[in-house]
Amino acid sequence: MTIKIDENLQKVVTVFKLTGNYATTGHLVKETGLSRPTVTKRLDRLDSANCTEYVHESTGFRRLVRDPRDDKTMEVAGDTNANVASARSLLNDFEEASLEEQHGILAHAISELENAQRNLQNNG
Repeated sequence: MTIKIDENLQKVVTVFKLTGNYATTGHLVKETGLSRPTVTKRLDRLDSANCTEYVHESTGFRRLVRDPRDDKTMEVAGDTNANVASARSLLNDFEEASLEEQHGILAHAISELENAQRNLQNNG
């Protein structure tokens, strides 16, 4: 599916790329400087084009699976930097989350760091 790529969508995708292709809505708002409704509209476009998928829906944690700017499937699995960036991204919104969301955030951050550790062990 073709997606309209405007300046705001560029900003959102760029933040995804800088955080190892993982981000929460709150993190995207903070890093892009865009309003929450503007970011949400761009995420809706990305979702409709199958460019993103939810990792944890209740916290708005998504993964960019395809960059619409080059329309190529992205390789993200097994990348230690992506795992660590993902854990950092999750923890950015930790204090603002409810207790239940904090539990999910911690579980996902730990999982990402465990994946990073496995990658280092396999490559070291």
